[in-house]
Amino acid sequence: MLGTTWPLAAAPFLLYAVAVVTGKWLRQKMVEKELSPADFSSVGVPRPEEKKIKGTAVICGGSIAGMLAARVCHDHFDRVVIVEAEEWLSGEDGCNPRPCTQKHRRSRVGQYYSTQGRDATDLAHKPAYSLTQILPADFQIRMRGHTSLVPYHLGSKIARTLYASRQGLETLIRRLLLACNSYPNVKWVPGTVTGVAVDPQADGRLQKVLIHAHDGHTDIDAALVIDCTGVSQAGSKWLRRAGYDCTPSSDPNDQLAVSYMPNVHYDSFTFTLTPDIRARLPVPGGYENAGCFFAVIANSEVDNRYLSAFQLESGRLMITVGAWSPVDQLPRTLHDVKTFSRSLVLDKPIPEWWFGMLDMLDGCEDTMECHPFHVPPSKYFRFHEVSHLPSNFIAIGDSLIHLNPVFGHGIPSTVLGCIALNKSLNDLATWDGTEVSLLPADFSRRFFKAQWRKVEQFWCVPHYGYKTTKPSTGESLSVGSWKRFYVHHFKLLSSKDVEVGEVWWHTAMLLAPSIDMFHPRIVLKVLFHALRGGLD
Repeated sequence: MLGTTWPLAAAPFLLYAVAVVTGKWLRQKMVEKELSPADFSSVGVPRPEEKKIKGTAVICGGSIAGMLAARVCHDHFDRVVIVEAEEWLSGEDGCNPRPCTQKHRRSRVGQYYSTQGRDATDLAHKPAYSLTQILPADFQIRMRGHTSLVPYHLGSKIARTLYASRQGLETLIRRLLLACNSYPNVKWVPGTVTGVAVDPQADGRLQKVLIHAHDGHTDIDAALVIDCTGVSQAGSKWLRRAGYDCTPSSDPNDQLAVSYMPNVHYDSFTFTLTPDIRARLPVPGGYENAGCFFAVIANSEVDNRYLSAFQLESGRLMITVGAWSPVDQLPRTLHDVKTFSRSLVLDKPIPEWWFGMLDMLDGCEDTMECHPFHVPPSKYFRFHEVSHLPSNFIAIGDSLIHLNPVFGHGIPSTVLGCIALNKSLNDLATWDGTEVSLLPADFSRRFFKAQWRKVEQFWCVPHYGYKTTKPSTGESLSVGSWKRFYVHHFKLLSSKDVEVGEVWWHTAMLLAPSIDMFHPRIVLKVLFHALRGGLD
C-alpha cells in the first residue's frame, strides 16, 4: 500500500521543485530581455581603431536620443555626424553650464521645461559639467494618497538618480559629448535631413543622407543612418519617398504605425529659489536632501488628475499639475495650484507642510514660469515586422516609440535602444566570425527585433485606465484591464507591505524584471488585498 501511495504524496513537492526551477529560469530570461545587464556592461568599450567600421554613422537629430546614439557609434565607426536643425545647440549657448540662462529656446522639443530623473552614478565625479542634483531615487509616490514604501530597510543606500529639467539633462549630455573633447570623431552639422538616397551599386542599402542647410542643399555618404528625429518620426517618410514599402509583413493591409491618444495635459511651474528660501521650506528631511517631494495620483475611479514636485538644477523647484482630459482646465497661477491640491480626491489628504511650502512660494512668484504642455499621441512603428528595409537604417528613441511622458519611460526606452545598437554592432564580429567594413544585409532587421524585445515592456499594456483615452484602432479601453486591476492593487499594497514595496521600487527603477510583481507569494498578497476591498 505504501509503495502505491508515496508517488501521490510526493507529487506536490515535485511540482513545487519544478515550479521553483522554472520560475528562476523564466526570471533570468526576463532579466536578459528587459534589463540587459550583460549587454550594458559592454557599452563604452571601443573597438580598436584599426577594426572600426569604415565610413560615417549619420545621426538625424541632435536631441537626447541622437547624442546617446552618437556616443555609441563613436566606439564603432571611423566618423560620426549629428545633423541637427537648430544650429545654436552646438555653440556656446547650447553647452551653457547653467541651462536655465540659455538665450535660445528649443523649437522642436515640447517637453524642454519638464522634469527628468535618471540614473547618474557616473556623473557624481563630474560636478564641473553640471549643477544638477544627484540624490536617492525616492520619488515619494502616493497612490490615492498612500505613500509607497522604499527599501531603505535593506541596510544600504538606495540607488541615486539625477534630478534635472529636460533642458538641464540635454545640455549636460551635450557638454559631455561635445565640450570635453573626449570624442573627436563626433561632428555636429547644422541642417535639416530632407531624405535619403538608395545606393545604386548595392540594392537594399542607403548611400546618402540629403540635407538642407542654411547655405543650400548638401549630402553625406552614410555607412549607417539613424533616425533620431523625435516625435516627428520622419524616417518612415524618407524610406517611402526612396521607394521602400514599410508595410508590416504580418499583415499587408495593416499600418506601420500604431497609436492611441492619452489626452493628457500638464502644466509645469518653475520657481528660482534663493539659498535662504530653500533652507526654510518645510520639506521633510530638508529641501537639499529631497529630489522629489512627492508624486500623487488621485483615485482614478473618480478623479483623473495628478500632482508632483521636484527640485531641479541651479536651485530651482518645479511643480507639475496634470490631468487625463481632452480639455485643458489646469491651474495657471500659484493660487490655483493650492486650490487644485486641496480638491484632489484621495484616501489620505496631502500633508499640510505642502500648503505651507506653497504659501512660502508666494514670495517667489516673480520668478515663476508656467509651461503648459499637451501630450501628443503615443505611437510606435512596427519596423521589427517589416521585411524589406535598408540594411543600414535604424530608428531610436521617440522616432521608434513615443510614450506617454507622465510615466517617465521615454529615456529608459531610448537607453535600451542604444544598448541594443551597441550589442548589434558588437555582434558584427561574431555573426560570421570576421570583422566587416559594411553592415550585413540583415543588420536593420536584427537590430529592430532586438530593440523591440527590450522596449515593448513600455507599450504592451496601453494606459487605458481613463475614460478620456482614445484607444488604438481596433481596440477598446478594456484591453489590459485585468493587468491594470492587478497593478492598481499591487501599488496600493506597496504602501503597507514591505516586500511588495521593495518589489515595486526595484521594478519601477528598472532594477528588477516586471515578472517579480507576479511571484506567487506576491500574487496571493495582492489578490487577498483586492478581495478585502483595498486599503482599510
